Amino acid sequence: MRYALKLALPLLTLAVLVAGCRKDEHPSNVEQEKIPGYTAPQDRATIKAPRGMYVLNNGGRGNYETTVDYIDFATGVYHHNFFAEKNTLLSLGDNGLAMKIAQQKLFVVLNGSHRVAVLCADPDDEANFGRLLGEVAVNQPSDIVIVGDYAYVTSMIRPKTAEGRRPLGEVIRFDITQFAKGAEKRIAQEDIPRADRVTVGCQPVSIVRGGTESPGEYKDYLFVANSGSLNAPEFDNTVSFISIADGGLVLRGQAEVRARPFMLMAAHGFLLVGTKGESGLDEALELQKYAIDGDRVQLTPVKVGGKTLSPRAEVVKATYNLDDLFMVKGRPSSNGAARAPRFEVVKTLPSNQEGYHRSSSKLPAAQVPIEALTALAIAPNFDRVVLDARNGTSSGRVLYFNSEGKPLWSARAGIIPMAVAFQNK
Repeated sequence: MRYALKLALPLLTLAVLVAGCRKDEHPSNVEQEKIPGYTAPQDRATIKAPRGMYVLNNGGRGNYETTVDYIDFATGVYHHNFFAEKNTLLSLGDNGLAMKIAQQKLFVVLNGSHRVAVLCADPDDEANFGRLLGEVAVNQPSDIVIVGDYAYVTSMIRPKTAEGRRPLGEVIRFDITQFAKGAEKRIAQEDIPRADRVTVGCQPVSIVRGGTESPGEYKDYLFVANSGSLNAPEFDNTVSFISIADGGLVLRGQAEVRARPFMLMAAHGFLLVGTKGESGLDEALELQKYAIDGDRVQLTPVKVGGKTLSPRAEVVKATYNLDDLFMVKGRPSSNGAARAPRFEVVKTLPSNQEGYHRSSSKLPAAQVPIEALTALAIAPNFDRVVLDARNGTSSGRVLYFNSEGKPLWSARAGIIPMAVAFQNK
């Protein structure tokens, strides 16, 4: 049986692409190749792009073929499944949904394997680069954010939910400094202290920080989108607000939004909320201004011309970059015909200013035949990255553009490339 890839489905189900037989090429194999059309710089110091980029390949839910690739911009070499180069396992696990990099460690969320894997992300340490440093058991993890020395992970189903009640999720915190080279550390979910967990809404799928440039104490808040996508017809429609000030982990309140929120971004006192609506097909993107007073949370929609920011938008991904809010929107295939993705970038202003900047650009359709757009991202140098799952059963693609939308290069990826993370110099 084959499940079709649908653009911007909730993160849990976006990766469901199963087919009878793979093609002869097998994207899980370890392989290195030069990036087609890319010229490596003579001097590493002259690299304008990030030093490298990780690509998370979902592999298809239930296939246990999640892999991570590494693209080295200094050498121009694409390392397919670089994890398997240094470990005995060919695959990281099942249904990889998200990843973040911090302190020369890569944290990969494996929803189907119920864990977060921690890899060495130090390219200068050739012996350990890509090695597994440890893992944390989490019940159906869906997203991750890192603040200081702590990782915060959304768990879609809290253990021991009372029978007959809507299943609630939780946010779990763990110290990332405890993972070191030379030893694999494993943490069981039951060993995580109660002080490092907090209950949120039904099936949380996205978590973000308030932003270091947010006003006052808001930088010490986490926002969680509770979708309830697997609890039809009783979907959730809330965003949870969690305080992490002074080492705490406290739920301060929840605010209602449209049904099935699946994506959040936050900065400067603004919250960007992507929702799917009751039908799952009525997507919208709304810019909200938030205020927190004790346990009371207030959201005020920011209107443009009497409308929400992007009603019924074909939303793919949002990217947080340099303490500003950037929204990237892409348009999928229509009636089987490939369409060029459209980038729309929104930069918020400080909260004492009413408004924001926005710009839009469309990539050349003839040069960018996208079959199944899964993610868009903005690099630290403002280059653009497009991930294309293609048929979802064999190699996907990574397409790289400059900040003006000019195609620079493209390369073969693994099965259903889902997310990227950038290795800075």
